[in-house]
Amino acid sequence: MEGDPFSSVFTTMPCDEYGRIAFLDAHLNRLKSHAERLNIDIPNDFHDLVTIAIGELQGSTNHSTMLSNLATLRLTREGDVSIKLRVNEQHVSPMKAISVPNLQWADDIKGTKHGDWAPYKKARQKAIEVGAHIALFVEDKAVTDADRATPILLDNDGTAWIADARNGGVDSVTASLIIPALEKAGIPINKGRLHQSLIGRAKEFIVVGSGIGVVRINDIDGHAIGMNGDGILTKTAVKALEKALGEYWAEGDG
Repeated sequence: MEGDPFSSVFTTMPCDEYGRIAFLDAHLNRLKSHAERLNIDIPNDFHDLVTIAIGELQGSTNHSTMLSNLATLRLTREGDVSIKLRVNEQHVSPMKAISVPNLQWADDIKGTKHGDWAPYKKARQKAIEVGAHIALFVEDKAVTDADRATPILLDNDGTAWIADARNGGVDSVTASLIIPALEKAGIPINKGRLHQSLIGRAKEFIVVGSGIGVVRINDIDGHAIGMNGDGILTKTAVKALEKALGEYWAEGDG
């Protein structure tokens, strides 16, 4: 039910043209964790229901035209499980962003994939209407989240920053796949506030997610952000995600 964050919990997952889901276990773990925070009970037969839903999805996919899909798995408060498939649109990089006021959720809602996602969709539409690509939520001069992705920035001292849950950050499966590669490339990871001064001096600013992949932000509200061109943060993140997806699909063929 739209307007009630406690009505459902969801996760959006990469899905190929055959209906195979990437990183399913990680997405299910996040969904169950968020369900617990939202006081949504996990049915005893949850995994059976997920298996049935995925089977129905695989039976309905078009095997010839969908090269990049997204599958949204949702669990309602009543215990119903469903999967909805949609084509993943192509995304440009770099993107222009606008800032919008942060959504004032209670602490048990903040940072979860909950049932009232309409404000995020409205923020994205607002960005499109003014000629931008994505909306960034801002509270007390700090970026907390994006309308459909997780922001990551590279500070001028070479460290990366991600908003933590206390500051509105949502657990990101995509970010969890990328972070080890960033650390291996010598980029330490910090979690905290992406405050205005940090963004202003950032070398790079990217957003990551199942649908958007890895995209660099070069403009926020008409102000240039970061260096001109992809740097170590963007290149490492893109390569890490491509590698993770490639290995997952290859394992699925075995």
